Amino acid sequence: MDTNLLDFVLPRLQARQPNWREVARGSGVPYDTVKKIATGVTRNPGVLHVQRLAGYYSERDAAPPPDNAPQASPSQTFDPQPGQSGRELAQEAG
Repeated sequence: MDTNLLDFVLPRLQARQPNWREVARGSGVPYDTVKKIATGVTRNPGVLHVQRLAGYYSERDAAPPPDNAPQASPSQTFDPQPGQSGRELAQEAG
């Protein structure tokens, strides 16, 4: 995979769809951490947090939108392989 996970996650966070609280609940990443990553306060977030956010957005992007709900159109998708370590993902992304 040629896509950097943070490059996959940041545009989605910055679009604020869904809002950061919903992203935090769905991904398991604390709200304050989501906010800091989205606003650039945390410039080099931990791999685990970025992986969780990427997984959340990947699942969300793949799910059909609910009736009458606006849906962001992603330009990329992220498909983690079962059993991949953070180091393996970082090597693929780098």
